Amino acid sequence: MLKNLSVLLILLIGLSTSSWAKKSKSIVVVGLDKDAKKKVESLFKKLQSSRDVVGKDKIYEEIKKHGYYGQFYFLELYRKSMWRNLESYSLVWAKAAARKAVKHDSKALDVKLEEARSLLKKGEPSKAACKKMWPKMQALKTQLTVSSDGLVTAEKQKELRKKFEAHRVYYNRAASAAGEDGMDGLLQTMEYLGSSSESTFYKRSKSTFKSNFRQFYTVRPSEMSGIRDLNLMRAIMGCKALKVDPKLCSASRMHSQDMKEKKFFAHESPLAGKKSPQDRARLHGTKAGGENIHYHSNSSRKSFDANQSWWVHQ
Repeated sequence: MLKNLSVLLILLIGLSTSSWAKKSKSIVVVGLDKDAKKKVESLFKKLQSSRDVVGKDKIYEEIKKHGYYGQFYFLELYRKSMWRNLESYSLVWAKAAARKAVKHDSKALDVKLEEARSLLKKGEPSKAACKKMWPKMQALKTQLTVSSDGLVTAEKQKELRKKFEAHRVYYNRAASAAGEDGMDGLLQTMEYLGSSSESTFYKRSKSTFKSNFRQFYTVRPSEMSGIRDLNLMRAIMGCKALKVDPKLCSASRMHSQDMKEKKFFAHESPLAGKKSPQDRARLHGTKAGGENIHYHSNSSRKSFDANQSWWVHQ
């Protein structure tokens, strides 16, 4: 029995088209249908406008009836409604990081990058080369980013977080049901995104990083961090940053949930209409060129661990 199965899966290549797809004569339901989404949206608005605690609890109980996908959509609506405040919160860490950021000697940095890249044969990763390069990759990541720790005083952080307290109860309930980080995890992620925006490579890939940031309310906080970390690794290797496709994130999340519930771990799914990564992407109205999957039984591990696992143990 895989009681503590926790899977992070990211599909790497995709172009968005439509939201639903037909399989033969029947529709393979992916998450919530349009009517269910409208119902959750209506309930969310009621919960936001209600001043009665008992009434809010009743509204949330109605949202719970829509299950895992209803809870996740509820969280997406919540993040979207708070996004301006979340952006402002993240900007505080970005400004603090900018004051602390060390200016790098570009020539010395280029030498270090070439030393790291030279460990890969013809730019194509191999297991031995990746394992050998990993310590240099970690060192460069540390050098090129500013840690969020200590950038803002504990008193200032507490003051900034007050504006989110009114949302904590119901956000945390839904996050727990959907198996994701609660309000504290979301705010920690915004701190990380702000501080890491001061990396050298952020400036070189500014448009992609900014575009991704504007999409982040549609994905889990752990996915936000993992995508930023992955793109930093790609930048170190001289590759272009990947753009976020929320539909691919949704397809990946669905496959992770299917593997957890049906107790399997494979690229090929036993579920009808979801056999391959390409099938699953089409169900969400997009395309995929492949996928990576990562398995661990410790729920405390994060997306950074998946990135490391793919690099070192691929």
